[in-house]
Formats: sequence, C-alpha cells, structure tokens
Amino acid sequence: MKPDQLEVSEDPEETTGSKVRVVLAAIGTLMAVFGIAICVFGLVEFNNTKILIGVGVIIVSTITYILMLTGTK
Repeated sequence: MKPDQLEVSEDPEETTGSKVRVVLAAIGTLMAVFGIAICVFGLVEFNNTKILIGVGVIIVSTITYILMLTGTK
C-alpha cells in the first residue's frame, strides 16, 4: 500500500459521536436491567409502587435507546 492510502480518513467528531453512542447504549442497558430488578422485587413484595417505578425506568431506558439510534451525523 502507498503511504497516502494509510491515512486516517475518520473525522474526530465522528469518533466522538460514536463514543457517545456507546456510552448511551451502556447506560440504557444498565437502566433496563435496573428497571427489571425493581419490577421483580415489587412483584415479590406485592408492591405496586415499585412495579410502576420499575416500568418507568424501563421506559426511560427505551427512550435513551431510541435517542441513540435516531442520532444524526
């Protein structure tokens, strides 16, 4: 290969954007697991408040995923 073909063609802003998406995906995953755990504990204790809080956390994590997927370049 010629040296000019080995140049990095990625824009630094694109790299930063992809890192932000990875962080959002990680946060969304952890939030979903946390929400499921809250729902399970609420079901075990027959506590409707915990179930609703868990469902709310799951909804917020879903919105985080949607924002990550629809991010513009």
